Amino acid sequence: MGDRLGGVLARRPLHFIWLLDVSGSMAADGKIQALNVAVRESIPHILDASRSSPGVELLVRVATFSSSVRWVVPTPTPVEQFGASWRDVGAEPGGLTELGMALDELARQMRPLAEDGRGYAPAIVLVSDGEPTNTSEPSFRVGLERLLAEPWGAKSVRRAVAIGRDANLGVLRDFIGHPEIAPLAAHNPDQLAQAIRFVSTVAVAAASRPTPSSSAEGPTPPVSVPAPGPDQIVW
Repeated sequence: MGDRLGGVLARRPLHFIWLLDVSGSMAADGKIQALNVAVRESIPHILDASRSSPGVELLVRVATFSSSVRWVVPTPTPVEQFGASWRDVGAEPGGLTELGMALDELARQMRPLAEDGRGYAPAIVLVSDGEPTNTSEPSFRVGLERLLAEPWGAKSVRRAVAIGRDANLGVLRDFIGHPEIAPLAAHNPDQLAQAIRFVSTVAVAAASRPTPSSSAEGPTPPVSVPAPGPDQIVW
């Protein structure tokens, strides 16, 4: 029946990629543990977001970056199966923040998606707590240029979450590439959980539009969370 009237609606793939900072600083103050909890708790909400677009087949992958880049979920996985594929990530002791290398890897991943040409432009969510380092090539600027030089990289819906006061908001803004859309800042585990859930579902919704365009979204609204309690760590 395919996509004919009265038949099964054809589903087009939408690749959703988490790019997670696991540098050494993520081991401090429970940040990596809070990130793992936030990703797990966001999965049902992302599934709900995908169900609101019945023509979308949402495929999830996860890459981590520190002194190197690693695909912890390397195969595009249907969101319905992703919960079973997810395994908690750990911070790399002494690991750096080679974001440029991570973006260069994403650029390579964009090429086969563009060649396939069937799906929606990808959605990418970057989560980081620090300043990009550049002990290995390429630098952040060069990595971002390479990502945006790929047609599917330039069209991708890009969002970011900053963990703690040491995150470089300017770098995350440059990654997003939209003057009215800011990274979300998280300074405690509750804020991180809400930020991850919000930004991930918004990215899926934006990317699954018939003509994905971040310019249609307007400014990022604030995420409303309770103030941290007196005994809660503030990053």
